[in-house]
This record gives sequence, structure tokens and C-alpha cells, in this order.
Amino acid sequence: MLKKLIRLFCRQVSQNKRLLGIALIVSVVPVLLAVALHFGEEVPFSVLTRDPAAVADLRPYIGFMSQFGLFFWSAATTTCLLVARVLAKSESPDRPKIFFFLWSGGFTLLLGVDDAFMLHESVLPHIGIPELVVYGGYIGLFACYLYLFYKRILETDFILLLLAFAFFGLSVGLDIIELTSIDPYLLEDSAKLAGITCWMIYFIKLSVITLWSTRQEPEGLALSEPQ
Repeated sequence: MLKKLIRLFCRQVSQNKRLLGIALIVSVVPVLLAVALHFGEEVPFSVLTRDPAAVADLRPYIGFMSQFGLFFWSAATTTCLLVARVLAKSESPDRPKIFFFLWSGGFTLLLGVDDAFMLHESVLPHIGIPELVVYGGYIGLFACYLYLFYKRILETDFILLLLAFAFFGLSVGLDIIELTSIDPYLLEDSAKLAGITCWMIYFIKLSVITLWSTRQEPEGLALSEPQ
């Protein structure tokens, strides 16, 4: 029994060398960054590795809306990249669709990383890039995204994506205007979370429809919803 398990283990290692290597690299990179920050900036390891609420001795629900947003960014990113991978491995790869999902997944990942590490709020302004310039860059990326894929988007149920853009715009507007008569944080972050939610649901639905169409129509991936 033991020999059989050992042989099975060795076969699994041999068959999954590439994936094991990717998992190792992805795991090691954050550790190396933590080591670099520890010795370069003299930041304690406990501050770099623990949950922010634990580091600051805060209640667990602190920042929970932001955490939900990160979960939703991750779900949308993973869904888009997974579909791009499936399409690339299909019998008749549809390169425009693959490019669309790759672009969507990469763009979502960028937005999620920005949200997680406060790039436009703290990191980039700290190195001399004003927040308004970063917003301008994102607007440019949104415009480029729509220019490249507006025809494909119009073939889908795009109302959720349209709502996502509207909520993101409202959130950015509230951040820039800084209204004092109302609580800016609740409105701004609620609009952002609504935008992320609409974004995630749009791409999850589109991904399910695309994968279903791939199974039903190997020669072409229709974007109509399965009956």
C-alpha cells in the first residue's frame, strides 16, 4: 500500500511539474517582497504578514466593505482568465474572444491590485504621480477598452457593465468633489462596491454563456444565453 502511494505521489509530481513550479514561484514572490521591505524599510515581519485588523488591533469588521470588493475583483479576474484559457485550448480557438477575455481579466486584475494596495490614493502619489493623473490614466484605459470591444459588448446583456461604469464614475466624482454636507465615505465606497458587483456579475454571466456555447457550438462561440 505504501509503495503504491509513493508511486502515485511521484507520478503526480512528474505530471504536474509546471503547475508545481508556478505555485512555488507565486508563493515565494510575496515572501521575498516581505524580506526586502523588512531589511530595506525596517518593517517588522509581523506587520507585513498578518491581517491589517490584527496588526492595528482593530475589530474584525473594520473595512469589511473593502474586503468584499477585493473578493469580487478576484472572482471576476479568475473567471475571465479561466475562460480565455478554455477558449485557447478549444478545437477552434476564437482569437478575438480570447483577446477580449484576456484584456478583461488583465484590466480587472489591475483595478483589483489598485484597490488592494491603494495605488492611486497613496503609493503612486508618494512617488510623484498625482491622483488626478492616475484617474486620467484609468479613464484612458476604459476608453481604449470600449474602443476595442464595443461591438462585442453590444452583443451581450451589457446593462450590468453600463451600470458598473456609471457607479465607478460616481465614486470617482465623489472622491474628487469631496462633499462636506454628506458622509463622503459611505456614498463613495457604496458606489464603488456597487460598480464592482455589477462588473463581477456581468463577466461571470458572460463567461458561463461563453463556456456553454463552446460546448454546444465548437465551430463558433455564440454569446446568446442558453435556453
